[in-house]
Amino acid sequence: MNNNNATVEMLTTTNFKQWKEEIDFAFSMGEKDLALREDEPAKPTTESSDEQKEQYAKWERSNRLSLIAIRRTISDYLKSGLPSNINVKAYLATVKQSEIKAAYNTQNQT
Repeated sequence: MNNNNATVEMLTTTNFKQWKEEIDFAFSMGEKDLALREDEPAKPTTESSDEQKEQYAKWERSNRLSLIAIRRTISDYLKSGLPSNINVKAYLATVKQSEIKAAYNTQNQT
């Protein structure tokens, strides 16, 4: 992923910390980090104000684009075990847990 001044390398089993820092930087530079900074707002209803509907639309777009961008930086073999129907914050938490398990398993194989 390349976002003007930010480049994100592919996630491997050994570079989660650096990859996560690059993801955070790239999204903040592109002002696409709303879904990373804020929890999902309540889904709009017919009773919702225009402001609430607009806020949800902005968050949903940020979440969708963030997920697309992040998935593009993860190798297929790592991506296969990750869920596809969660928000970007939960997705990153799942990636982190997967990487912690992979690192633990790698260390204990010797």
